[in-house]
Amino acid sequence: EPAEELLAAAHFLNVPLDADRAATLVSGPIMQRYSKSPEHDYSPRLRADLIAETRRQRGEDIGAAMAWLESAAKDHPPIGEAMEQVQ
Repeated sequence: EPAEELLAAAHFLNVPLDADRAATLVSGPIMQRYSKSPEHDYSPRLRADLIAETRRQRGEDIGAAMAWLESAAKDHPPIGEAMEQVQ
């Protein structure tokens, strides 16, 4: 939900933004281009495909990293708090 995430980010940063403006922003070209190379299309579908491909190719590494984070979160409360915020 890009508009909701944008609203949450704006709120966190104390930037005034209403739901209508957030919806307008995420429906425009900002969400259709690759940020590091704007001449390339980057649709939500392409993003989902790339994430799925990465999970297939690097799933074991991702799993190991997540296990490490979960273990670290038990010993280091700030890590646990950060993980709770992104879940």
